Amino acid sequence: MQKVYVTTLFLLLSLSSIAQIKKNSILLGGQLSYFNNRTEWSNSNQKREEGNIDLLVGKAVKENKIIGVIISFSPFRQANSYLGDTNRIKLNRFAAGIFYRIYRKLAKDLYFFGQLDGSYITSLSTQHFNNSTGEVRSTEHGGLFSFTPGIAYQLFKRVQIEMIIPNIIELHYLATKTNSQVMQVANNSEKEFGFNTNISNSNGLAFLGVGFKFIL
Repeated sequence: MQKVYVTTLFLLLSLSSIAQIKKNSILLGGQLSYFNNRTEWSNSNQKREEGNIDLLVGKAVKENKIIGVIISFSPFRQANSYLGDTNRIKLNRFAAGIFYRIYRKLAKDLYFFGQLDGSYITSLSTQHFNNSTGEVRSTEHGGLFSFTPGIAYQLFKRVQIEMIIPNIIELHYLATKTNSQVMQVANNSEKEFGFNTNISNSNGLAFLGVGFKFIL
C-alpha cells in the first residue's frame, strides 16, 4: 500500500506546471485535520483523539511557488483503560516556522500541491491515573520538518478549498523533561530524533484534513 501512495505522489509531482498564482500574490488561509479512534480488547480499551490547526500567510516568489510563515496548534487526548484503572493523557503542542509550497495543475480549477514546513515546536502534556494521586507532567521542545501534499479546488477567483494529507512525512528532534508525582513513574529527561509517516501498514492513511486559502 505504501508503494502505491509513493508512486502516485511522484507522478503528480511530475506533471507540468501551469500558472495559477502570480508572482507577488499573497496567500492567506488555514488547514484543519482531526482523527478519532477507539480500540477494545477483552480486558482493556483505548480511546484516542488528535487534531491540528494551521494558520499561514505567504508570498508568491514565482508563479505557483509560495514562501511564508506558519503557526500550528495540535491537541492530543488519549484514555487507556486496563482492569478498571484508567490512564488519561492530555497534550497540547504549539509550532511556529516557515513553509514552501508548489502548485501543479491536474484539470480545470483542480490542482495538486506539496508543502514543506520547518518549525520550532514546544508542548506540555499531563497524565492522570484513577488509582493514583498526583499527575505526571512532561514538557518538550525541538524542531520539526514535514511534508504535506494535497488537492486544491479553485472555488472562486480568489478562494480555494483543499483536502490535505497532513505530515505524510515527518522528521523531528525533541528534548523531553518529565516531572512525576506518581510513585510508579520516575522523573527523567530524554532526547529523541525520529522519523514518522502518516501512513498505516494496515489501514492506509491515518487521517485527512481540509483547508481554505485566499489569494490576494
